[in-house]
Amino acid sequence: MASSNPTTAFAVLVTVLVLAVLAPSRAGASEIECAIPFSFVVNSRTLPPGNYRVSEMSAGVLYLRDLVHGAFAVNSPVNDAAGRRPRLVFHRYGEEYVLRQVWTTSTLGRELPEPRRERELRRAAMDASDARSPVRVVVEAR
Repeated sequence: MASSNPTTAFAVLVTVLVLAVLAPSRAGASEIECAIPFSFVVNSRTLPPGNYRVSEMSAGVLYLRDLVHGAFAVNSPVNDAAGRRPRLVFHRYGEEYVLRQVWTTSTLGRELPEPRRERELRRAAMDASDARSPVRVVVEAR
């Protein structure tokens, strides 16, 4: 019989409690699903292409996940009176994509702060005398 390590048991307990607190409640959370055909950056993580579920959590936090990968993103609210469909908005620099907005409803969205990787991509474009704006790419929710 294997003995359990108290430190490991405590770490597992803390992880389970944190996930229980952070998991979106079905009653109040907005959630969308998107098929994203390219790798993309969220904060400091690069996620692969796939089918992602995006949940809006309390206190301005989004949770993106597929069956294997996931990332949290702090955000601030933005409004769009045009009333388009729920969607994800990316900035594309060459072949690299950075998630910048998540629209869980047609008029209320969440803007993500500019990650370090996007600042690096923008500086590289300016150094290469390619100071044009990033290409805006929209992926609509299913």
